[in-house]
Amino acid sequence: MKNSFTQSMAWLHTWTGLFFGWVLFVVFIGGTLSLFDKEITRWMQPELAAAGPLTDEGLEGTIAFLTRTAPDAPVWQFSLPGPRDPAIRTTIRTGKGRGAGNETTTTLDPSTGQEIRSRETIGGNFFFTLHYSLYAGNVIGIWLVGAAGMAMLTMLVTGIITHRRFFKDFFTFRPGASAQRMWLDAHNVTGVLVLPFYFMIAFTGLAVFYATLMPSGLYALYAKNPGAYFTEVLHFNRPPPPAKEKAPLTSLVPLFHQAERELGEDGGIWFIQIANPGHANAQIGLVQRDGVRLALTRDHLVFDGVTGALKDRAISGKLDVPFISTVLSGLHFAQFGGYTVRWLYFMCGLSGSAMIATGLVLFTVKRRKKQGADTEAAPFFFRLAEAINIAIVAGLMNASLGYFWANRLLPLDLAARSGQEIKCFFFIWLLCLFHALLRACIARRDHERSRTRGWIEQYASAAFLALGLPVLNALTTHDNLAVTLGRGDYGLAGVDLAALAGAAIFIGIARHLGRRPAVPPQHRGKASPALAE
Repeated sequence: MKNSFTQSMAWLHTWTGLFFGWVLFVVFIGGTLSLFDKEITRWMQPELAAAGPLTDEGLEGTIAFLTRTAPDAPVWQFSLPGPRDPAIRTTIRTGKGRGAGNETTTTLDPSTGQEIRSRETIGGNFFFTLHYSLYAGNVIGIWLVGAAGMAMLTMLVTGIITHRRFFKDFFTFRPGASAQRMWLDAHNVTGVLVLPFYFMIAFTGLAVFYATLMPSGLYALYAKNPGAYFTEVLHFNRPPPPAKEKAPLTSLVPLFHQAERELGEDGGIWFIQIANPGHANAQIGLVQRDGVRLALTRDHLVFDGVTGALKDRAISGKLDVPFISTVLSGLHFAQFGGYTVRWLYFMCGLSGSAMIATGLVLFTVKRRKKQGADTEAAPFFFRLAEAINIAIVAGLMNASLGYFWANRLLPLDLAARSGQEIKCFFFIWLLCLFHALLRACIARRDHERSRTRGWIEQYASAAFLALGLPVLNALTTHDNLAVTLGRGDYGLAGVDLAALAGAAIFIGIARHLGRRPAVPPQHRGKASPALAE
């Protein structure tokens, strides 16, 4: 038993923070980058510069393309261009369920409906999937991230209890102090800076996956048909099986303009789904674009696909439990408020990532002081923890930048190209882990110098990749930084500028670590003045 309640909370905060901190850092970085998922996708598909504005001809051309390429598909669906994505993106479901094996996607020109030959990539959606499932699958991954979300709420509460003076400490950052004091100050500053945001983002993240994480209520009321719950909440009726009778599809253009009038021209139409095309019971659903309001309501109209008659209208406005759920989803996904809110969330996400990273480093710094981890007899666990810290924090930076490099360097006609980009990400991340483990092994003989070199080398590598990314972009495309800034395309330019900003941060970290002196041999066994009070 611990000696006091505060000590118990400190113990829980420390050990929960270590194991779940590794997961949460990946979740935070993935979520922060996915705030600009469409901009990242545009950067990774430079061929989309040829896309024109949406026209009626483009809508008709899209239907003609789908009719020609997938006449027997049970469902056609496509997203329309918007301020952040210039293309029509079609998805043809070729089998049961969702996923790459059951769906094929194509990019079309909104002005003509003709296919744009763009490189195969999932772009920014990669970071979104990494954020909510860690690419561990929609069951294991979501449960793991859900557990990390619960752990984050626990750590926030225990952190407040443990650091009772954290508001005072917020104004006391001493970068020239001992390492332990410096890392603790940095952890406190980033923890207090946007503390309400951390509570909100963790809670709403859990609320988004309530049906997966807490399904008991759903199954208690809808035991025989859980899908009926989503029909009631989202008002999306599952289309019936295709009728035997064939019938031509009605023109989409008048339905599109009617939906724009009814759903409001401010938001416009974002998504169109056509079920049972070419059959007598075809139906067409048109969904409002996100961002019209805080709540992620997805208002929509459903038309008869043969006659064009309106069959269903789902317009939000009723203040009930399902509506509250859409508000929580809207708070988490940040589709409202335009770029102002998006950048605000981005900065809060970076602050959260820094809070987690400084907490992970603080763990090893404090343990080294207490356990004498500068000696050969240092516990293996703490060397392993530090190696994982390097791989998670600095290694993830290298892997993410490597993902962008792979997009530019892999052959355009490579089979399963998007999958190869993802493999490059995980391969680079694995290399960073091996490098960190190698440094941990060398650390048995020269711990301080080797430990610091592990961080320095990986941050230097990340700085090289970040500095080289705008250069690589200029050499491989016509959309270099000068061109995108010149035409006011700040969405594309932002990717290159963010890489340069990241390079400056990585260089600063590497230089700061490089200035810390190594421990002289005669002082090993004592806490380093650079790493502990």
